[in-house]
Amino acid sequence: MPEGQPEGAATGANGNGAKPLPRWLPPFGVQLASAAASALLFILWVRNGWGGEQATVAFVDIASAVVPLAASWACFLRARQTTQDVRTAWSLLGLALVAWALGQAAWTAVELSTGAPPDTPSLADVGYLAFIPLAAWGVVRFGKRGDGRSEGVAPLLDGAIIASSFIFLCFVIGLEDTLVSSDQSDLALIVNLLYPFGDGLILGIVLLRLSRTPRAARTALLLLASGFVMLSIADLWFLVVNAAGTYDTGGLLDAFWVMGFQLIGLAAVRPINLESGVAPPQQTPSLAFVPLYPFFVGTAAAMYAVLRDGLLTDTLFWTALTVILLMTARLMTMLLENMRLARTEKRAVAELRDEKALRTQLLNNLTHDLLSPMSPVLIQVKLLRDGTPGPLNDRQARALDIVRRNLEQVQRLAVDLKDLANLEGRSLKVLPGSCDLVELAHQSVATYQEEATLRGIALAYDGPPSAPCTGDAGRLAQVLDNLLSNACKFTPSGGRITLRISREPAELALEVTDSGRGLTADEAARLFRPFSQVHERTEIKERGTGLGLYISRGIAESHGGRLDVSSQGRGHGTTFRLSLPAQP
Repeated sequence: MPEGQPEGAATGANGNGAKPLPRWLPPFGVQLASAAASALLFILWVRNGWGGEQATVAFVDIASAVVPLAASWACFLRARQTTQDVRTAWSLLGLALVAWALGQAAWTAVELSTGAPPDTPSLADVGYLAFIPLAAWGVVRFGKRGDGRSEGVAPLLDGAIIASSFIFLCFVIGLEDTLVSSDQSDLALIVNLLYPFGDGLILGIVLLRLSRTPRAARTALLLLASGFVMLSIADLWFLVVNAAGTYDTGGLLDAFWVMGFQLIGLAAVRPINLESGVAPPQQTPSLAFVPLYPFFVGTAAAMYAVLRDGLLTDTLFWTALTVILLMTARLMTMLLENMRLARTEKRAVAELRDEKALRTQLLNNLTHDLLSPMSPVLIQVKLLRDGTPGPLNDRQARALDIVRRNLEQVQRLAVDLKDLANLEGRSLKVLPGSCDLVELAHQSVATYQEEATLRGIALAYDGPPSAPCTGDAGRLAQVLDNLLSNACKFTPSGGRITLRISREPAELALEVTDSGRGLTADEAARLFRPFSQVHERTEIKERGTGLGLYISRGIAESHGGRLDVSSQGRGHGTTFRLSLPAQP
């Protein structure tokens, strides 16, 4: 679908390579005023018949060919300045206007040489009718999607449904009687009927594009829609007066054609890019069902005609059948598109599954290769630290402590990566058994009590003397250690950490509450994503892997429980809540 950018950014080159229009073009406001002035001059001329009837006819015929030529030049100019995505669209629209201008030239040649307009069909109708498919396909090409493909025939069918329903409604309210009483041949009536149908087809596509385009880019499409509204009025008016044999060149009817082409030309030089990267509005059911609305109106009109006349006339019957066939074809294209999307989604899911399996295997291999040499290296460091003959000097002792700490950090990272691989592969080992959550809590508090004291943090336990549960004691201790470790890292000196256990009817709840800086809603939403780091580097010295909470939540879920976080915002601390099914 066409996409746009804010108007202020449209006069320069944008990120996708679109170029600004030439500097020698006057400002758009001046162009708009000039178009309005020339349209007013045209209306005044045909109203007052300046120069006599022959001069007025010549003026109208020439203007009706020059104006679409000028609009086609504007479209080709836009095509040269824009990117490949919509260059074809503007080029096709320009060719459509050239075809109309050639048809008008043929009309003018006959009318000026014979003093009467040509009969229908004529050579002029070849150019006029060529305008419809070229313009329709050009407007469809504005529907370029992000994957580089156009939307195919679906917009054409949508526009055809809208146009056919409109024609059917016009037949019901009286147009059929005018056509039946006409002295024109059936071929002439069909040709003249194709013009309002083609205008309605193109207008329907433009309106559908308009409903799916960002507000910043709608001005150009609004001008296009307004232009085709003018052409629709002119062609429907011409159908009626020509069928009645009352059309003469030089009336107000011709002004609608001229103004329609002027608006199309203004859309081309409007300083805004339909192809830039502003996200389009989200598709809604009300927009998706736009082609159905005129179909429902046409159905209601058919019911009215049946109640009024008893049976549908031949014209109404065939028109209604056309609408139904178009609707059936549209439903078939929707079905085919849904099938294609289903196949694409199935392939994408399979590819994601394969990529996930490869990533899991890579993580398993990586952690195995990291952990295998880690244990003997740590043993050798311990031997050097504790079993070396003779005392170590301070420098040697510090060096071995640094080596040991960094090796243990790498070992923890490798273990976390292994747990991550097992979680993604749904193979995390959990050995459930009987355990006491209070006992695990006391062990974790004892483990982090010294660290909390060194940091100036008060660490306390609050809860019942025992809380038996069913679970993997080692995995649950891993969760508690992770929660207390994070609380110690993110709680400032003078703060407080409380580990609290409570029993509820259906579950055991363990909460770790700290008086740290707290979390915003956005940070809390990102907290349990793998490798997520919500704190700034300047806030803490110890940087983790961003896997601890993700793994802890996976362990909680593997026990049939859950791990949640709550915070009132910055400066209000954080509470992590581990909920486990209560033991009967």
